[in-house]
Amino acid sequence: MLSQARWITHARGSLLNRDTRTALTAVGVDYIDLPAFESNSAGAMHAVMETSDMLTVLPDLVAGSLVESGGYAVLPFRLPGPYRPFGYITHEARQNPALIAFREGLAIDIKRANARARKICQQAFAGTT
Repeated sequence: MLSQARWITHARGSLLNRDTRTALTAVGVDYIDLPAFESNSAGAMHAVMETSDMLTVLPDLVAGSLVESGGYAVLPFRLPGPYRPFGYITHEARQNPALIAFREGLAIDIKRANARARKICQQAFAGTT
């Protein structure tokens, strides 16, 4: 079924594009006509997903927030892929109270969003084996 689906992919050369192809190959999808739609623009991808039955591969955090916003669902099919942590970098000498408060607030927001996204994605897998 995955090989016959119409796919939205991320821009060629991007990590998400490569991860999508690698993950699908890893689960035995030897041939897939990628993409039916390809874009560098998250907004364009969102617009196409909103008005079609196309599939895409997204990190849990992004997928969870789309489901939370309404109109989207996570398919109960986990594709293998790398975990990619993220963060920000700044010079130690540039630390000030405002930046420290921003960093702490950002960390709290990301943890909350990640927990919500994981819960949404786990619910999609409830009852599946």
